[in-house]
Amino acid sequence: MKKIEYYHKNSDVIAYEKTTNENGYWEERTYDEKGNQLTYKDSYSYWEERTYDEKGNELTYKDSEGYWNKRTYDENGNELTFKDSYGDYRIRGRKVIKEEFEAFTNPLVNKITE
Repeated sequence: MKKIEYYHKNSDVIAYEKTTNENGYWEERTYDEKGNQLTYKDSYSYWEERTYDEKGNELTYKDSEGYWNKRTYDENGNELTFKDSYGDYRIRGRKVIKEEFEAFTNPLVNKITE
């Protein structure tokens, strides 16, 4: 197996890595300065992308198969909201319907219903 790694400037944190096996299959990954994986690609055309907040909590995820999710967090880093492309909606880990989720996440709707 062949492996290539590049590091963030003045750091021991990997920024990019690529591995290739003897059959030519390869995988590439990129990482932010905190070591969180940002991207993944492979030789079969599969890919993933992630974003993070300043605390390292995953905010978004999407992949080449069309799946995606989005998360928000409270000030303590606990997951506050979650929604995904399968129609799963959660508030503080509790499954809710879309309308309840939208009312919770949209301040204008919250004010109208108060």
